Amino acid sequence: MTNFVTPEKVLKNFKAGMNTQEMAVVFNIPEYTVYWLLNNAREQERENSNNSALAAKRKQAVEIGEGRESLSLPEIH
Repeated sequence: MTNFVTPEKVLKNFKAGMNTQEMAVVFNIPEYTVYWLLNNAREQERENSNNSALAAKRKQAVEIGEGRESLSLPEIH
């Protein structure tokens, strides 16, 4: 059975400190293939990430009219 190089395997080695050139030598594949696999793995990781920031729910003070008296505008000479 052939041991295929997967995007997950490349990402794991990258996070462990290996660079694309080192992985190309170890896996015996061209460096551009390693880079392509790494890019795919990182894209999958971003898509599957649940760490996305939540949208702000609070309106700006200027929008709702609160605290306008404390806002200072620059003087134009």
